[in-house]
Amino acid sequence: VKGVFFDSKRLCEQIWEDVKILSQIGDLVPITVYNRLDAFSNSSAIINNSTSDNSLFIWYQLYFQICTQQQQNESKKLTTRTDELLNVCKEYYRENYTERKLIDEFSDDYVSSNVIWWWTRETFLNRLFSKSLIALNLDLLYLYQFLINDMQKQLSKQYECQLPSNSITKQRNGGTLEQMYYHSQALTNDKLTKIKANIGELLSINNYFFATKNRSRSLATIKEYLQPTAIYHRVLFEIKIDSSLLRSSSMSLKRPWCDITQISYPNKDDNEILFSCGTIFRINSVNYDYDNELWLLKLTYYDEKSNSDFSHLFNYIQDELVKYKTNKLLCFITLGNLLRKICLPLVTTNGHIMENYYKRLLKETSTTDNSLKSECYKGLGLIEYYRNENDIALEHFEKALDLQSKSNSDCATLFNNIGLVYSKQDDYDLALVNFKKALDLLLKNGNSSSNPDIASSYHNIALTYYNKGKFDAELTYYEKALEIRSKLLPYNHPDIATLYNNIGNSYSDINDYDLALQNLKRALELRMKTLPSNHCDIAENFNNIGTVYSRTGEYRIAIEYFHKSLDIFRQILPTTHPSIKQTEENIKIVNEKSR
Repeated sequence: VKGVFFDSKRLCEQIWEDVKILSQIGDLVPITVYNRLDAFSNSSAIINNSTSDNSLFIWYQLYFQICTQQQQNESKKLTTRTDELLNVCKEYYRENYTERKLIDEFSDDYVSSNVIWWWTRETFLNRLFSKSLIALNLDLLYLYQFLINDMQKQLSKQYECQLPSNSITKQRNGGTLEQMYYHSQALTNDKLTKIKANIGELLSINNYFFATKNRSRSLATIKEYLQPTAIYHRVLFEIKIDSSLLRSSSMSLKRPWCDITQISYPNKDDNEILFSCGTIFRINSVNYDYDNELWLLKLTYYDEKSNSDFSHLFNYIQDELVKYKTNKLLCFITLGNLLRKICLPLVTTNGHIMENYYKRLLKETSTTDNSLKSECYKGLGLIEYYRNENDIALEHFEKALDLQSKSNSDCATLFNNIGLVYSKQDDYDLALVNFKKALDLLLKNGNSSSNPDIASSYHNIALTYYNKGKFDAELTYYEKALEIRSKLLPYNHPDIATLYNNIGNSYSDINDYDLALQNLKRALELRMKTLPSNHCDIAENFNNIGTVYSRTGEYRIAIEYFHKSLDIFRQILPTTHPSIKQTEENIKIVNEKSR
């Protein structure tokens, strides 16, 4: 029992307050981790060759930073997007009288200077924003540019005003000054495990979040409102900010924070701190506090200007932001393209969101800017490709192609995409024509020894020759792809293993079984070092090796590899999956041959 109330109004107020606190400490904030070991120093390939965790970390950082940079003469567009956002909110809350009333109030009274007051009011404004961040609803997030822009200005202004008070810090170790803040939150098993595995790396909290200077209050809040379960853990974030940053001007801080006690709605407790979206921390340690029955996560505020150990990451982000100076829409097109690459399930399950997003950008693009319009059509084409709407995909790709100069290297990507559609339709002749058009353009415009797009073209051509049954040509192009990727990627990269696997299969198809086994076993060795032991690629590798031994008449060894493959498939796939059925059939055939 949390309390006894005789006044219904007071009861409702308490329930509402409890809901607000639970929303703040619940596991509802997207947290991403960046690990240097999973990244690659080549900035042009940092998204394509990074883990999905690293890529999402980068994506959120790009989104927040693009939104905080406003171009001249953009205020009218921001006003239009704000009006559109309010219309979306009205539709979303059409049956909620209270929220509809707040939306009308916001429309009448909102000014940028009271954005923090509105944010802390816990209304439609931050609820939909938080949901959009979690769901990666870029179409809706695009309309929230004004909020992030206004929040950045107000947080920076308040931070600047509070610089004198920031000098009130703790003194440790004979003179080092620092400031400590505390944030309590629930975390799932998976999220906590991921953080524990990345000590010394970076963590980003991808929403505005509250902290306090009062450790006891933060502890009491999470103990009162959250009971640990088999899925959720209590976690206390202990955030340290070094003295050098406490003397920094807000102009030099991309992610400011400030005390909001005097400007929030209603006035929050003393020493309540609001941190910027996408604030980055270094993970110092994660330990269990048995006395308080929670996990203690120690973090240090990270500022890239005073650290260089993640320079490859922030150089990449800065290179992408340079595009903003030319055209902000190009940055948002890039965001859509990156999100499509790193969250393919989002495209296949919520393709309409991404479709609306590209159509929105297409509508805002200048009628004379053919390059940007082409990018939008390309994005629309890829969405339809993943939806298996191949004819519509071709229409979009052809429109994109018509808007480009035929000698432009960007056309190579479009020819490649058209080739992929024809491959999916089993029209391998037209697929090959387009893949070779892409390759010809790339060879004219790029360095063949270091261009990853050329390697991809070789790979696509090889696969097409396989489908046409021309195995010698297939092998030639796979080896060309391997030559390039071996120069660009670490030896143990999954793409290298895939090529060795494919080359092994090619040798098997032309009856050169010694070289087939040599390449297949090299692929298996790489995959065993970098993938979980029950990964489907390892199962596929076992199956391919078993097939070669079956063809050489070494049936006992073949059966051993087929069983290894089957064991993994049964762990990770439903019993009716075709891979299980095919492997069982392989075992049956080899058993019959060995009798």
